[in-house]
Amino acid sequence: MRSFLRTISMGTDATWLDFANMLASQQPNEKLSWSAQKTKEDGVYIVGFVDEQGWGYRWEVTLDHEIVRSVNGNAYLSRKYGISRFDKDSNFEITDITADTLKLERKYSYSSDNTMEIVYIMTGSVINNTDKVLTSADISGNLQVIYKDKTIRSSENRDSGFKRTVSKTKPWNPQEKLEFSIKARNIEELYLQYDPEYVFFSVEISVEDPVGYSYNKAIEEYDLKDKWENLKK
Repeated sequence: MRSFLRTISMGTDATWLDFANMLASQQPNEKLSWSAQKTKEDGVYIVGFVDEQGWGYRWEVTLDHEIVRSVNGNAYLSRKYGISRFDKDSNFEITDITADTLKLERKYSYSSDNTMEIVYIMTGSVINNTDKVLTSADISGNLQVIYKDKTIRSSENRDSGFKRTVSKTKPWNPQEKLEFSIKARNIEELYLQYDPEYVFFSVEISVEDPVGYSYNKAIEEYDLKDKWENLKK
């Protein structure tokens, strides 16, 4: 591994080991380690600097051409290599889905403008499967239309979120269900004329309790490529 790390720099004067040392100084309580996995493409590797749960930093490295591309923050590369913020531990579980709709909708309902936009609507509930009494909780959804060189991301309707506020006086208890509604919008209709590599909707939550527990991850993601193709018809 040491020789591999010396082979490619990170695109700057810094080396891989410089980066590791920097993170180690910033996160002294985290146990991080390097890994390198060969991909299906000749001479292309995924280099990771991750914790014991597999969370961390990854890069796509093409040895022959000495090209390094960060996977973190690149939606196309993340999907290509099956990397996401989705937590499969089921600490929080989506259930009782009553709406799951990708559709075209008029963008300005209050005007005569016939501009259309693509929206995705989901309603349901989330179960708190932890043993934590939570005093802060937010939920959000993100629709991503992913092309090789560009990713189109939705914005949320202002009414999206949990249907009740979580607070110290109204906590979210273990095994309790909270209802939510999310409307992802503001993706222009014209993108239906182009064929994306991937179309995904992810649901993320951010929660805290008053004694130091926090959680900020995707609790579910949905492949909407088939719904996208049906919308084009």
